Amino acid sequence: MGKQAYKNQTFSLPVTVSMDLHFLVKTRERSHFVADAIREKLETKKQKLRDAYTAMNKDPGQIEAMKEWKNTLADGIDEW
Repeated sequence: MGKQAYKNQTFSLPVTVSMDLHFLVKTRERSHFVADAIREKLETKKQKLRDAYTAMNKDPGQIEAMKEWKNTLADGIDEW
């Protein structure tokens, strides 16, 4: 695996979270720790979105609404 590019970020944390981070995680390990924690949370969010889209694509009401929307988009196209 090749070397990853990094980007510095500036954001605020609640004081208690910051204190725990500094107390429990070694200085040289903090960036990696934070990146892993954020990555894990983002993967959870991505999975929830995938699940919601999958459920939407199986919902008969949503499927019908999409068909109607596609028909609406085509209305008047011949006039151009």
